[in-house]
Amino acid sequence: MKSAPPMDVIIPFHDRHDLLLRCLEALSRNARKRGHVYLVDDGSPHQPHGDTRRAIEDLRLPLRRLTLERRRGFVDAVNHAWRYCDQPLTLILNNDVVVMADLVAGLTACLTADERLVAVAPASDNPTDLFQYRATPHASGLTFVPYLTAMCLAVRRKAIGAGQLFDPVYAPGYFEDFDLSCRLRADGGKLGVFEDCRVHHTGKATFRHDRSLSAYLTRNYRTFAARWGHLAS
Repeated sequence: MKSAPPMDVIIPFHDRHDLLLRCLEALSRNARKRGHVYLVDDGSPHQPHGDTRRAIEDLRLPLRRLTLERRRGFVDAVNHAWRYCDQPLTLILNNDVVVMADLVAGLTACLTADERLVAVAPASDNPTDLFQYRATPHASGLTFVPYLTAMCLAVRRKAIGAGQLFDPVYAPGYFEDFDLSCRLRADGGKLGVFEDCRVHHTGKATFRHDRSLSAYLTRNYRTFAARWGHLAS
C-alpha cells in the first residue's frame, strides 16, 4: 500500500477574520502529516481582534503567514504562496469554506490511489460550484468531471511543473480555476469530485462588495473562451 503524501494548504483572505477562524477551526479537526498552512493576507485594511487572533493561535495548526501590502486578488495571493509550498500535494482553500473532519485524508487517498488523477475536490452545497454542487449528499466514490472550482481544490504539484498555479492573466479572479482544469486535462490528467466529502461554501466572500465584479467576469470569460472554446466540454 502506498504511503499517504503530505499536503500543504493555501488560504488567502481579505479581512473577514470571522470566516477565516471558522475555516481554520474546521481544518484543525483534520488529521494531517507534515506540510504547512499558508495564510495569505491579501492587503487586509484591518487586523483581527485580540480574541480572534488568540483563537487562531490556540488551534495549533502549522501556520505560516504571508502578507501582501496591497490587495491583489485571489489569483495573485494563491500564486504568491504557491512558491513556498514544497509538499507533493497542495490544497487551495477559500476562507469561506467549512470542511469535514475527513476531508484531507479523503482527498489525499484519492490522489494516492490513482496516478491519472491530478486534481480532486469535494462536493459542495453551493450551486455556483457547478460540477461539484450537490443539493444533498450524493453516491460515494469518485466522479470524473471536466472542471473543478478552486474554493477547495487539492492539486498534485508535479502536474503543474515549475510555473505558477494560476495564469496571472485572470487576476484578480474568476475563471482561473477553469483555465487550470483545461490545462491539466490537455496534459492528459483526470479531475475528480470525491463524493464522500461535501463542504459548506458561503460564496462571494472575496468580491461581494467589489464594484468591478461584472467587469472581471466579462473580461475573464472572454479570455477563457478564446483560449479553450475548441474543447467539446
